[in-house]
Amino acid sequence: MNKVRFDEVDFLRAFGITGVVIIHILTYSLTSPIYKFLWNNLQFVVVSFIFCSGFVLAYFYHDKFNNVSDTLKWYKKRFIRLALPFWIYLCFHYAFWLTFPNFFQGLGLSKSVPYFLKSAFFIGGTNLNWLPLLFLQLTFLFPFFVNWTNKKKILYVYLFFSGFITLILTIFQFPYNHYRLVMWVPWSLVLLFAIYLSIKQNSDVNSLITKRRNLLFGILTFVGFLFLYILNIDSGKSLNFYNHKYPPDLFYLLFGVSLTCFFLIIGKMQIFQNNIIKKIYLFISKNSYQIFFIHYILFDFVLTLSKSLVVLRNPLIQFV
Repeated sequence: MNKVRFDEVDFLRAFGITGVVIIHILTYSLTSPIYKFLWNNLQFVVVSFIFCSGFVLAYFYHDKFNNVSDTLKWYKKRFIRLALPFWIYLCFHYAFWLTFPNFFQGLGLSKSVPYFLKSAFFIGGTNLNWLPLLFLQLTFLFPFFVNWTNKKKILYVYLFFSGFITLILTIFQFPYNHYRLVMWVPWSLVLLFAIYLSIKQNSDVNSLITKRRNLLFGILTFVGFLFLYILNIDSGKSLNFYNHKYPPDLFYLLFGVSLTCFFLIIGKMQIFQNNIIKKIYLFISKNSYQIFFIHYILFDFVLTLSKSLVVLRNPLIQFV
């Protein structure tokens, strides 16, 4: 039996990982206004990435945590699924870098055993491990969240405190060096939102209801973002989404959630139901987590070669 797929979620996840690749490329090529615009506004795709994971997990596992044994088995399965690809990436990237130093420069890695161990155990090291660490943190929370959907009081208490902490992070700048300790709090709001939409969509009698709900949330969160945008202008705060991302504050989250909702609607448009187009984004979606790590090694290779090959300095060529 074929596994249930959600076209709009696959479309969103494929767009998300493509956006991540573009962001990493443009980080080294912020030489024009259009590059800076894309680099800044594509930052929202990380929200989409987290949302897609929560949405799909909620559909398949919202009633699977009835006892401790089943929950522990799920934890083990998710840990292997999330940690193993990163460990494989880390070993291969180091191997390529140490074996072929003329073709790889490490791209943020360090020739240090403590650095490698910190990276492998998600307690420091490479910046790239913040995403798998976040997925692991949210994995721990997920069974609690789906059970709390039937215990509204507990859920509301969590929403209040996590919302309050996120508000504090919006008002005051949190030290970047310690963002990993608290990032799960605001990101958990995205996970809860994904669970909520997944449960609601599963009970919808038709797709029109789903689209209206997504449109409503898209508009409401975008209005909230515009409000904070105006406040940031008045207060002189940065309008660069990257500066609001580690850990994410309401300015970043509202923008990301609003575009995520709009892209869920776009993903259901007829043009994206074309068989060829669907096969492309379905392939990218299914392999998005692996692509996240693979592209970093390939980009290291391309970026190193670009020092001697001028043609490879073009961001479009690098992306291809």
